[in-house]
Amino acid sequence: MKILSTIDRVIFFVSVTAGATAAIAGGFGWTYTAVIAGCIAAAAPIVNRITATKQHEKLLADIGPRTLSAGQRKQLVQSLKQGPAFEVWIAHNRHEGEPANYHSQIFGAFEEAGFSPKWFGGMTNTTIGIEISGDSTPEKTRLMNAFAAADIPFLPITLTGREADHWKLAVWIGSNPGPHRR
Repeated sequence: MKILSTIDRVIFFVSVTAGATAAIAGGFGWTYTAVIAGCIAAAAPIVNRITATKQHEKLLADIGPRTLSAGQRKQLVQSLKQGPAFEVWIAHNRHEGEPANYHSQIFGAFEEAGFSPKWFGGMTNTTIGIEISGDSTPEKTRLMNAFAAADIPFLPITLTGREADHWKLAVWIGSNPGPHRR
């Protein structure tokens, strides 16, 4: 990502410098210099966009979909088995395949641990990563400890009002957060 940042800065500098050169050259009546500098100023952002898009696509390909490794699954199941099962919803973004696949893996781990989680696949696309919601209860603490022990990043949240009454305790699996928040 540092390379992208450097390329972005260089191309920005080239674009601004070429634009300023075109303006000055036009003011002095240096037509050819103004046209060439203007073309460079116009082309530089296009080159930047193409370069950034290719780098972004490569980064997404390198990230790949999230998967629950065998070790993570084993640890999650073992941690969840350290007490009685409780009611928990496991939800995912409805319009994305990657969160749905990850949801299926985590849902299966809960079932293996003796839980009967409630499935929900209709959440909106605003969640990024995993969120664990619910009041501060021993069950929520145990759930967060199980995810932490399995090295599955999450963000604890608290819902309020009718949402809190309906969902009680839930695991929300959102879009892939990428390499920085994995």
